[in-house]
Amino acid sequence: MLVDTDEYKASFVKTNDEIKMLEVSDLKAFTRYSVVVTAFTGDIYAAHIEGKSSTSVIVSTFETVPRDPLNNLTFQKIPDEVTKFQVTFMPPPESNGNIQAYQAIVYKDDDPTVIQIYNLSVIDRTNKSVTAMLEGLKGGRTYNISVYAINGAGAGPKIQMKITTDIKEPPRPSEKPMPVYDTSGTLLVTPTTITIRMPICYYNDDHGPIKKIQILVAELGVQNDSNVTKWYDAYFRKPRPYFANDGFPNPPCIQGNEGLSSNDDVYVIGADSTCMIPGSEERICNGPLKPRKQYLFKFRATNIKGQFTDSDYSDPIKTLGDGLSERAVEIILAVTLCILSVILLVAAIYAFARIRQKQKEGGTYSPRDAEIIDTKFKLDQFITVADLEMKDERFTRSQGSTFKG
Repeated sequence: MLVDTDEYKASFVKTNDEIKMLEVSDLKAFTRYSVVVTAFTGDIYAAHIEGKSSTSVIVSTFETVPRDPLNNLTFQKIPDEVTKFQVTFMPPPESNGNIQAYQAIVYKDDDPTVIQIYNLSVIDRTNKSVTAMLEGLKGGRTYNISVYAINGAGAGPKIQMKITTDIKEPPRPSEKPMPVYDTSGTLLVTPTTITIRMPICYYNDDHGPIKKIQILVAELGVQNDSNVTKWYDAYFRKPRPYFANDGFPNPPCIQGNEGLSSNDDVYVIGADSTCMIPGSEERICNGPLKPRKQYLFKFRATNIKGQFTDSDYSDPIKTLGDGLSERAVEIILAVTLCILSVILLVAAIYAFARIRQKQKEGGTYSPRDAEIIDTKFKLDQFITVADLEMKDERFTRSQGSTFKG
């Protein structure tokens, strides 16, 4: 029997009384071989000339894991990208099969217990090298990375590298800052404060660790002023955007828990009355807001390099006036109008009854009675108009609150 390839050739002889089975070893994995069986009599050296050969049979060996690691592994950072980079390498010389993918085992230098496996995205391939993309990292971290090839039999030997990703400003949040509403849908505002939602799940640290988040507050009309000032200056001198706090850590984002669950999920703008004390002019302070003023607020996330990203501004929110709230005034007006309506209704019934009684007695009603009836009619018209105006105002305000929500 003859086993033949371009790199391998061997002959094996079995006599007629031996088992008609032959095991050929030391072949290469995932390689095609040509096998020819020749029957002959006489001299073995004349078998190929005098014997009778079968047709050639092509036999392929199975795959096995790649024998060699990748060669000449290098990486290239991508401008303005901190979550991915490119790697270039040469495939293993002995792949022992069809390479199906290239993978990377990744773990942080400061936390080797958390291991992640990424598939490399091949973006260019030549006869000599492969260029691929490793994505899904985070900025400002140092990673240990092991890259290897995979064929149908499994993974080959690994080659290691270490890389530290760059840092850039935090990603811009897609959500708009929101105030807090009570269970009846009314804004939680007072003449000097506005209660807002904390920026839970607003910012992520994909571009690098976030150092702090601050709240910027501005009166309507000055929100685009780039000169950020202190609360004291914005309140007593010239309205400008100001920081309401020194900064708090980025709140943890727990999936499915984006709503309000505790007092830690809200922040009250204007809650620090000590800002009015002399000597607070130059400090960042969460001082009281002005009554009956429209305010906007936004968040600013700053990373460990001082780079920052602002969110959008909220919709305008108006603080209440001093004294009674608008809702209390509405209730008082409604009750007063109802009482007046009842009094006038009773007076009208009484006057009508008096007139009917005089008519039955054959008399006539006096000019004084006519004047009373006319006055009552006019008052009824006035009350009806006032009641309609108040309802229209409440409806308009309700529509405005619904639009903001």
